[in-house]
Amino acid sequence: MSPRARAHAKRPTLFIAVSSGQNVSNAIPLLTLMETRDHLLLLESDTAVRQQWSRGLITVLKKYGRKHIHRVSIREDGLLQPGLVRRFPPGITDDMPVTFCLNGGQKTTAASIVAVLQYRITRYVYLSPRPVKLLVMDANPYGDAVTMPIRRPLTLDDVLEIKESTYQEGGQGVVAFTSRKGVLVKPRPELELFYTDKKFIRAVYRLYLNRDISKPFVFKGHKEEIMAFLSETWERTPLKNLAFSSFTMKMNTEEKDRRRKEWLASYILQVMRHLSRTQENKTIQQNQLAPEDRHLLWNAGLLQTTGDNPFNPGERFGTYFEKAVWHRLNSFLVNHPAVTEIVTEIRLNVKLARKSQPEKVAGEHDILIVLKNGILISLECKTHTFETKEIFARLARLTNRTGNLAQLWVTAPLFTHETLYRDYMGELEEKVRELNIPFIPFNMENQPPGYPGPEGEQPVPTFEQALARQFNGFLPQRIRKG
Repeated sequence: MSPRARAHAKRPTLFIAVSSGQNVSNAIPLLTLMETRDHLLLLESDTAVRQQWSRGLITVLKKYGRKHIHRVSIREDGLLQPGLVRRFPPGITDDMPVTFCLNGGQKTTAASIVAVLQYRITRYVYLSPRPVKLLVMDANPYGDAVTMPIRRPLTLDDVLEIKESTYQEGGQGVVAFTSRKGVLVKPRPELELFYTDKKFIRAVYRLYLNRDISKPFVFKGHKEEIMAFLSETWERTPLKNLAFSSFTMKMNTEEKDRRRKEWLASYILQVMRHLSRTQENKTIQQNQLAPEDRHLLWNAGLLQTTGDNPFNPGERFGTYFEKAVWHRLNSFLVNHPAVTEIVTEIRLNVKLARKSQPEKVAGEHDILIVLKNGILISLECKTHTFETKEIFARLARLTNRTGNLAQLWVTAPLFTHETLYRDYMGELEEKVRELNIPFIPFNMENQPPGYPGPEGEQPVPTFEQALARQFNGFLPQRIRKG
């Protein structure tokens, strides 16, 4: 360390940062390097003042005890106002060493700062988006850039505060991971069926893909089909429960003839009563049910009346897939500590909103990953196709609410051994890639490594391989894979 740099340890330091629409990148260096006695000179253009870019940043800095903050105007073109050095606010002395944050503002501002204060600047600091690291550079032209640990990474709440965003009421989601506590959620065995059991996968997709592709669902052989579903249900397995729940859900949503629906519902109840009489200790309590309440029985209460089965058949298929993705991501983090090291927080089912309109959802996110450099990654779980404009809109709302460097990744089942839906999900994958959005295939264990295509076999990486590839760019050079 040079003599000038040692000055930082002996007396208060003056930090200089340029306020911008991406103040998350300013907050992390300031919170890491600033002490409570230090001062911050926050340079603002007329646009920054008008858009109130600094308000959230100042709130977060004060939250963590950095209270000596001075706001100073600069020209709209980024150049400093004449006499800036002579107009420093009270409390800032001429002998203070200066640290300049390089992340915010225009290049003209940085050039002006260096030109005016070059003899007082002792170091520069820069927060790198990729890889995740904080660089501190001695102002000595022959000095080296040193990587410092990010001492105070931002939480999701901090990022939203800086961007004047919030949650819709009740939309904070579930904190599934935090760097202060480690991985929190223990995977449930039945969720592993989603990528280990071929029969389970086949049952799921036979029931759901037809609906997603908008093909008509025809009831053939009502008695035999319903009896088969109901008789298997008593075995109390997630596979059978999901199959029956799916069947009744489809009957409720796609069968338009009211009399036909009522007949089917009556027949189901009749079969249920028959089964409850012929099997010990499995008595159905709902012997009578009003027509308007039958869907409640079908989709939630039926399979929960007896036994301790942990699988909830009332959950939507998409919700179930989201949980399966999280548990697999959870295992990935356990086995990839280098990735876990750059993650601050992970939340599930988050609904973001503008602070000025908290009642209006600006974006829903299945899995939201917060990196230590403030970048947010939304992992979108898809079990069906989507419109291109939908994904663009999601990405636009995400960057608007959390920062321009936010990313959207899409994961969807892609099972190479299942011709029933391989082509269908392959189309979804192709659409995602055309949008230049990372696609994370959700594969099964021990499935074929690819599927036939017009130009030969198309390789499909595993879920873990695809995740590792995407996170690789955020890792320090010394521990990158490949």
